[in-house]
This record gives sequence, structure tokens and C-alpha cells, in this order.
Amino acid sequence: MCETCGCKPLARSDLYRFIAAGFSYPDPALVEFLRNSAPDAEHHLSLFGDERTANVLRALMPVLASCSPDQLAAQYVGVFGHTMSKECPPYETEYGQAHIFRKSQTLADIAGFYQAFGLELEPSFKDRLDHISAEMEFMHFLCLKEAYALATGHAEAHTAVCREAQAKFLGEHVGQWVLEFACRLERKAEGGVYSLLGQLTQAFVTYELATLGVQPGEVRRPALAELPGDGPAEAPAAEAAACEACPLLVPIVGGGG
Repeated sequence: MCETCGCKPLARSDLYRFIAAGFSYPDPALVEFLRNSAPDAEHHLSLFGDERTANVLRALMPVLASCSPDQLAAQYVGVFGHTMSKECPPYETEYGQAHIFRKSQTLADIAGFYQAFGLELEPSFKDRLDHISAEMEFMHFLCLKEAYALATGHAEAHTAVCREAQAKFLGEHVGQWVLEFACRLERKAEGGVYSLLGQLTQAFVTYELATLGVQPGEVRRPALAELPGDGPAEAPAAEAAACEACPLLVPIVGGGG
């Protein structure tokens, strides 16, 4: 896979789109999309060398294929509930931002990212703009925009804007909460599609942080309910990871985004 034709950011874009869809409510059309797009996503992962994420996706594919839309919807409700999951909320501002003004500031900053690229949430999207699906969809868009710039021979400055936005959004938003969310999701789901989707998200976001050379800011934990094993007596250094297997324990190479 070359670095100049746009195929690598296009492949990364597909992975972000798959993850974004995976965290949406699984109606029959969405389940069909996930099943149909998983093989292409796995192929792209194998092309650019993220074998860890590819292995998780290979494990996810047959489990996803064996679930009916009704079964997957039952799993979704079992993990996230009909309102908000208190153990693994899929919203950035539920992580370490108990103060209402801090939440408002973060939401405004996320909105600023979206608006800077001329984006707004579709009317059919009934959730908050800090939902993991929205943030992953934004990363999908930025990678797709980079791929288009490379493939059509745009000036390096256009490509750099896309790349810099990816690193900045990862460092200031995605990287500060998604790995913690995904690790908690894996534990809450206790097997099945969403446990594997949590593993997939951990592995891919860890790869992205390392590849883009991003060291995110302070990793935040949810200000709501605790999972078993989350005790107040934990040492501060351990609070960055919700479990021993969490990829937050893997050193991230490179400097700030």
C-alpha cells in the first residue's frame, strides 16, 4: 500500500465508518451493512499492517453473521440500556466532566470541529454530537477527505489540513475517552458482538494514536457508575486503564498532536 495515492487513508476511513455504524442502534438495514462491509474492512486492515485490529475483526465477523437483528438489538439494549448506560456511557462528556460548564465547553469544541469542515448532524441522528458514533463518523470523514486530496493531486497543504485535524481531534477528544469506554464496554458486554466491538475499537484507536504520533491529554473515567473492580482505593496511575488488558497500558510513540 503506497503513501501517495490515497489508499491508506481510504482504508482507515472504512474502519472508522464500520466502528461508527457498529455503535448505532442495530436495525435490520444497519446489521446488513455491518455484515457486508466487514470483509472489506478486514482486507484493508491486512493491507496496512494493523494485524492486531484485523485479528479482532476476523473474530467478530462470524459472531456478527450468527446474530439476527433482533438478537443484536437485545444485546445492544442489554449493554447500553434504553436510556444511558451508567457503566460504559457512549458519550465523551460523561467521562470526567461532572461540571455542567465543562460539558458545555467540550460540546462546543466538538461542534466547532464539525462546523469547521461544513458538517452538521443529520436530522435522522437523534443522539448527542459527543456520541461515539458521531465522533467516529467525523474521523471517517477526515480520512476520506485526505484520501480524496491525495487521489486527485491536491496541494500538500490540503492533505496537511486533513491530517492535522485527525491528530488534533484524536488528541483532544477521541484519545481522552474512547479507549476507556471501549475497555469498559468489553467488560460490561461479557462476550458477544459488543464485547468484540469494544476490543476492535481499543485496538484500532491505539494503532491510530501511535501511527499519527499523538499523545492524548489526561484519560478520563466516567463520572457515573463503577464496574466491579473499580475501587476508590486504586492508585492514580492505574486509573488510566479500566483493566489490565486495556491498550492504554501500551506506550504511545511520538509527540503531541
